Amino acid sequence: MSGYPPIPEPPEMQTITRRPWRGTVIVPPPGGQVPPLFAGDQVTLALAWFPAGDYPLALARWPELTTEGAAKGAKDHADYNRALQRTLQGYADAGDSRLFVAPIRIPAYLAWCAEQGRDPATARAGYAADLARRGDPSLIPWPPAPNQRCWCGSGRKYKQCCGTPRA
Repeated sequence: MSGYPPIPEPPEMQTITRRPWRGTVIVPPPGGQVPPLFAGDQVTLALAWFPAGDYPLALARWPELTTEGAAKGAKDHADYNRALQRTLQGYADAGDSRLFVAPIRIPAYLAWCAEQGRDPATARAGYAADLARRGDPSLIPWPPAPNQRCWCGSGRKYKQCCGTPRA
C-alpha cells in the first residue's frame, strides 16, 4: 500500500473483509459511489442481481426495484440487465476493481435475511457482499470475455448481448 493514511469510508459503504491480495470487498449503496482509491489498491465489488426466473417475484415483493437506483424506469428484465451493465461499466471505468454480479435467488436470500435478522427490502447489497466475502460459486465475474456466455443468462455470447455498445 502507498504511504498515504487509510481512506476513511463513508458510513454507507460496508467493508466486508481484507483479502490476501490486499483488496477490500465493498458493496456500494444503490446509486452510491465507491470512495476514491490510491493507485494499486484493488476493490472487489459485488452487485446484487435478480436472474430472470426470480425477477417477477422480486418485483412483486419489492416494486421499488424499478422506481429507484440504477434500474429506475426498467420496463422488463432486459432493461434491468442493461441498467446493471451500465452500472458495472461505470465502476470498471472508474478504477481498479474486481467486479462480480451476485445472483439473488429469492428462497436463499430470504433464508439469509432471516438468519442475519435483516430486512429483505434493504439487505440486497449486504447479501451480495456476503456472497463475495465467502467466495460463493454463484458469483459471476464481470466482464466475461467477448466470446463467453453473457452474465445475464440469455445464453448468447457477451459481445452479442450485454457487451454490445448499445447496452
